[in-house]
Amino acid sequence: MPTTTSEAYKMQLNDTLYKKGSKSYSTPMFSDNKFVIRYYIIGKAQHKPWWDEIDINYHNVKLHSITSKEIVAAHEEIEKYACIKFASLLPDLYGDNTTPNDFPVIVYSYYAPYCKVKDDKIGRQPGVIIIYIGRCIKEKQIELQRAVMQALGFIHEHRRPDRDFYVNVHLDVVEQQYWSLFERVNYNFAPYIDMTKEPFYYDYYSLTHFSYKEYGRHISMKKIGSGKNTKYVQEYNMVLEPLCKSVPKGDLGSAILSARDQKRLQIFYSCEKLQPIVDDVIRTAEGRNLFYYNAAEKHNPWGYRKNVGQPNPD
Repeated sequence: MPTTTSEAYKMQLNDTLYKKGSKSYSTPMFSDNKFVIRYYIIGKAQHKPWWDEIDINYHNVKLHSITSKEIVAAHEEIEKYACIKFASLLPDLYGDNTTPNDFPVIVYSYYAPYCKVKDDKIGRQPGVIIIYIGRCIKEKQIELQRAVMQALGFIHEHRRPDRDFYVNVHLDVVEQQYWSLFERVNYNFAPYIDMTKEPFYYDYYSLTHFSYKEYGRHISMKKIGSGKNTKYVQEYNMVLEPLCKSVPKGDLGSAILSARDQKRLQIFYSCEKLQPIVDDVIRTAEGRNLFYYNAAEKHNPWGYRKNVGQPNPD
């Protein structure tokens, strides 16, 4: 999200949203009173099915690759708490999606067998952020959701610089190839943030926090029930051990945004921060041209228009 009017102008892409008569209308920087974040997906039709290469021990459970539906669902959940709106970029005449090198855009790529942010990049930075989704599965959508949160500037909670005050990390039970997922990151949410105060206090229940056993080595199979009702459940070593005795190890992490996750989104992507920028932009004719009307919705205005009855800005 831009912090100044000049930053906002740099985020106007002039990509075509729709046409009416001889005029071509661009995707606005602001839509439905929210700031627009662009994204696009590459390799959707050509991506290789990676499932044969995965060693997962799921006991013949068939895995399914995520689709644009799961990506949109992850976006919509975040939009409930943040003053942002995700907008998919449409391909050009050649079927390509291109943006300037320094333009903030999220690219979902099927072309790599991972489910993570490329180069472990943390969002709220200029330029492209690539999320590899070639190995994201519907059966574990939390990995996709975590990656989107990272693209928006949220590190995994158990990788905070102060995490050693809250959890013990037992890397001896983790394969070395996954150690980087538990490395501390010298990163604060923002320069003015006090991470010892709410809602930035350590959150055992964050969506971005691993469970106690994620990436732990498989120990054994535990038998549950008997006869036809017999089931075998995998048991794993404990990787993350909460130091707070009132937090059971089984409560670490979450499949949904925690209360603190929601409040943090509201702070960093708040409408209150966006309003002054929009008010400044629409003082000029050039700025007003960034607020287009949606033909499909009977020209209802987008953005913070004070007077919804005023004519088209162009």
